[in-house]
Amino acid sequence: MPLAPPTQAFVEPDREMLSLVKQQYELDVPFALYPAMTWQHKNHIRLMEALLLLRDKHSIKLNLVCTGHKTDFWPEIKECIRRLDLEQQVKFPGMVPADELRSFYKLASFVVVPTLFEAASGPLFEAWQEGTPVACSTVTSLPEQARDGALFFDPYSAEAMANALLKMTQDENLRKHLSERGANRLRDFCWERTAKAYRAVYRRAAGRPITEEDQQYLEANRIAKSAEGKAI
Repeated sequence: MPLAPPTQAFVEPDREMLSLVKQQYELDVPFALYPAMTWQHKNHIRLMEALLLLRDKHSIKLNLVCTGHKTDFWPEIKECIRRLDLEQQVKFPGMVPADELRSFYKLASFVVVPTLFEAASGPLFEAWQEGTPVACSTVTSLPEQARDGALFFDPYSAEAMANALLKMTQDENLRKHLSERGANRLRDFCWERTAKAYRAVYRRAAGRPITEEDQQYLEANRIAKSAEGKAI
């Protein structure tokens, strides 16, 4: 089903809220944001290795903030951060309140999504909504979801990831273009479209008459599902 930014339901932060969030979480600006639970397939370990390459090979200390619930895999990530000596530039604040999440997106220089699998990425939608540029994995459904609205990299290569982070950090024009493309891509997604797509499916399942509009949504969903299956 087509989705849209879940954070649309949250109040847009003003300058005061941005300042409070920055102070409360001691956010060192500029920083990259990765909002994700610490499941192993979310690929935090390789992201840490990319930060190390960025620091030791290119002399760039990129601050990173990773929000999201800490799972049973968190201790391994924490040990990796310690082993690579990244404690001074990486923050894992855990789950943040819904009314503060949009502030993290707005304060971030860019969002990075290095996941190894994703049916659809909420952070892409949420970043685009705030005008925040995105770099993400070129796996499963992400290329189809993002199209030209993100900078892609191989999530299985720390070096490829580091090169993408380097571009995002150094190239202001790239970030601007990605922000614009993300905003354009977001126009293809809205909750009204999602609701109509579900309505079409429910009508078909209930044996109710299908309108021409319903048929268009059912066909669009079929094509999207087929494309996702090929990507996987």
